[in-house]
Amino acid sequence: IENSGDLIRAINLNGGSTMEWLVDRGGGQQIITVTPRFDQDAGRWLVGILTEMVGAHTERRSNPPWVALRDSFVNTWELLVLVKQGMSGAFSQGSAPQLSGPIGIAQIAGEFTREGGLAGWLTITILLSINLAILNILPIPMLDGGRLVFVMLEWVRRGKRVPPEREGLVHLIGFAVLIGLIVVISANDVLRLIDGRSFLGG
Repeated sequence: IENSGDLIRAINLNGGSTMEWLVDRGGGQQIITVTPRFDQDAGRWLVGILTEMVGAHTERRSNPPWVALRDSFVNTWELLVLVKQGMSGAFSQGSAPQLSGPIGIAQIAGEFTREGGLAGWLTITILLSINLAILNILPIPMLDGGRLVFVMLEWVRRGKRVPPEREGLVHLIGFAVLIGLIVVISANDVLRLIDGRSFLGG
C-alpha cells in the first residue's frame, strides 16, 4: 500500500471479507482486523475511516515490457473482481448496481480526462473496453453471450437446433428490453447532470 488509492482498491477487492492491517499507533505497530461493508450511497465498500495523504508527490515509473504485460493481466483480473464485488455488494443491500448509459459514459470520460489528462483518458478507455467485453459475454439475448447459449444448447441436444424463428423472437425480446433499460438509465444520467452531480462522487 503506497497511497490512498491503493488502500481504496484493496478495500473494494476484499469487500465483505476480513482483512488484517498492520498500522502504526502510539509509536508502535499493531495488527487490527476490519471487514469492509458496502455503502449504498457511496456505491462502494467502506471501513469507516478517513485517510489523509502527508507529503504526497507524483512519481513516474517505467517498467520493462514483460513486467508491463504481467501487470496488464493482473490489473484486468482485479477489474473483473471489482465489477463482481460492486454488483454483489449492491445486490446484498437490495439495490441495483450503479449503471450508466451513453450520456453517463460521456460524463465519466470527461471527468476522467479533466482530472487525469491523457493518462485519465487512456484509463477510462481501457476500463470501458473491458466492461463492454464483460457485458457482451453475459447470457443476454441479442448479445454474443446470448448467441453462445443457443450454440451450447444445440451442442447439448447433439446438433438439434432451436428453430430460427424462436431464436429470433428471443433476441427480439432481449433487444426491446435492452433498449428500454438504456432509455431508463439515460434518463437517470440526464437527471444527474441537471442536479450537477458527478458520477465519480465529487
